[in-house]
Amino acid sequence: MLPPVTSAARRRARPRALATLLLAVAALAAAATALAIVPTGDKVRVSDMGPDGDVNFGPSPISPNTAIAYNSTADEYLVVWLSDDTPLEGDTEVYGRRLTAAGAPAAARFRISDVDGTATFGASRDHRPAVAYNAMADEYLVVWTGDETTDGEFEIIGHRVSAAGAPIGVDTRLSQMGTDGQTNARAIMPTVAHNSSSNEYLVAWAGDDSSTAGVDAFDIYVQRVNPGGMELGGDVRISDMGDATNLFNALDPSVAYNTVAREYLVAWSGDDTVPGQSDEEIFVQRLNASAGQIGTDDQRISQLGPDGNTSFDADDPSVAYNPTANEYLVAFTGQDDIPPLVDNAREIFVQRLSAAGAELGNDDFRVSSMGPDGSTLFAAAGASAAFNVTAGEYLVAWSGDDGTAPLVDNEQEVFVQRLAQDGTPVGGDTRLSIMGPDGNADFDALSAAAASSTREAAYVVAWQGDDVGGLLGNNEIEVYARRLAAVPAAPPPPPEAPAVTLTSASIAGSYRGRAFTGNLKVAGRASQAVGARVELTERGRSRVELSRTVSLPAGTFSLSLRLPTRLLPGAYSVRVTPTGGATATRSVTIASPRRGIVASASASSIRGGPPATSIPRRLNRLFFRFKFLVLPKTGAPIAVRILLPNGRPTGRRPIGKPRARVIDAFVASPTGLPRGRWRALLLVDGKTVSRVSVRIG
Repeated sequence: MLPPVTSAARRRARPRALATLLLAVAALAAAATALAIVPTGDKVRVSDMGPDGDVNFGPSPISPNTAIAYNSTADEYLVVWLSDDTPLEGDTEVYGRRLTAAGAPAAARFRISDVDGTATFGASRDHRPAVAYNAMADEYLVVWTGDETTDGEFEIIGHRVSAAGAPIGVDTRLSQMGTDGQTNARAIMPTVAHNSSSNEYLVAWAGDDSSTAGVDAFDIYVQRVNPGGMELGGDVRISDMGDATNLFNALDPSVAYNTVAREYLVAWSGDDTVPGQSDEEIFVQRLNASAGQIGTDDQRISQLGPDGNTSFDADDPSVAYNPTANEYLVAFTGQDDIPPLVDNAREIFVQRLSAAGAELGNDDFRVSSMGPDGSTLFAAAGASAAFNVTAGEYLVAWSGDDGTAPLVDNEQEVFVQRLAQDGTPVGGDTRLSIMGPDGNADFDALSAAAASSTREAAYVVAWQGDDVGGLLGNNEIEVYARRLAAVPAAPPPPPEAPAVTLTSASIAGSYRGRAFTGNLKVAGRASQAVGARVELTERGRSRVELSRTVSLPAGTFSLSLRLPTRLLPGAYSVRVTPTGGATATRSVTIASPRRGIVASASASSIRGGPPATSIPRRLNRLFFRFKFLVLPKTGAPIAVRILLPNGRPTGRRPIGKPRARVIDAFVASPTGLPRGRWRALLLVDGKTVSRVSVRIG
């Protein structure tokens, strides 16, 4: 896909154009819509002309014979084509077949034209038919080139077709070139559009109205047609390509209706007598609803190659109207001299136009890439453009030989290119047809015609070609179609889950009595800035001792969190859970103090009795009890010292290994214990860790 060439760059510095192109590659690469529109399913065979295996039936193998229109009411398509279906060679008629919104045949094919069934009269297989849908009447108007009264006197014929695929009325002549019976005046290459404002059609064609034998001077004519398929007024000539000689002509018209401005745009290829315009270029003419010319007369919109050089030209335009932006896209075939293109390297180009006909965006922007640049062995032809309101984009279809493996030179296939509203390519050109085995130039696809749905992001492209399969043989031409539609876009990848790793975790602090006072310190790394919850739980227990919400920066972090005072020595787990991410875990430990932690101390008149702070009567024995919450370290000596009321010790009583974290000590006297305040001290490592007192008497 080549990048754009601006109009200014083309005028100022054609030798430097390639540099201009290369600078724009990045902009093109970034242009893509979120909607994925791709071919869906396989191609379908639309026609069945004559018995399979007989190459004497079917559309012309060398001329464009296929057209398509979308029915917005029924959400379906009508494909029309020119073909013979009888053993009588040259008995060409117009046929049609309805396709569903999915691009599948909705009914059998049917005949539209009504000629006499002889080879003398019929539709011309040298020129494509055209079809337009009328949503107000829910029917179609099909037009074609045919001789139905005098052999060789070709005029434009029209026939209405119901939405159900039934011809309405009879063939109706819509053009009047020359006088009746005159075969050297003729009308060819019809195109048609429906005017949804006034419910009428506009038919355009290339016509030779000359009465001079041997002079073929073609210009563009139009004819208004009412909903009943009858002429409104007479033929109107809208182009002025030179004089009435064979040197200058206007051909290949295409017409679109502007629903906003309620006017038409007709495009054609022509060579003019204006100095410097003797080579074929693309011209346009705006017409009001009454077919009156408005705006610039015969406005030239293409500039392929140097002016006056007939080696470079533009032809076969196709116009699509964009109601969203109220503008047009004109696609056409051409050969240009902008490097790396060379003479006879034909590609597809497009030009955007405003509703007033002014050129917009990139000038003569190339959208096809058939074969290697600079090679004349590969070419594109027959552009067909359509605009999709749902997707907000254009589709341009054409036939061409690409030569990119597995294709080979002269192996014609149908390709498509999506374009954003500003004309920027969406992706690259895509091969749509698969005719015959790849690598075999005996099987081709030609005459691409595209139509767009108004209900969904979808198109159907029809073409004629020869394929293999069943009884079909080489050069047996039939009509095929394939749908392109939006596929559910892959959901955007979920945002990268935040990841947290912990490099260290510790608890620092000290005991104040039975309470541990300190901080939890955690260090680690976060993959992104994120909120997180930090939790501390004792190993083997579900109770959460600490829960805090913190904000972690991207990269390394360090936290210091104040701990609650109820914590005891033991093994704990630190969990850090980032929002939307996985939990990171680290183990920490609160070490036991060497001297343990005493939970309670009490005195009683009986062993294990209720605690007492005073005993009113005199007694012979006094018991003291100490309970450890956390036992001292193994090996730390434990003793109890009992003090008399006068403060003198009764002695230190060493204690062996405590049982059940309880230490009992007592003092006894057969004559009774003295009255006063008695005290007991619990010593670990010779240090007092707890005390209790009681008064007797």
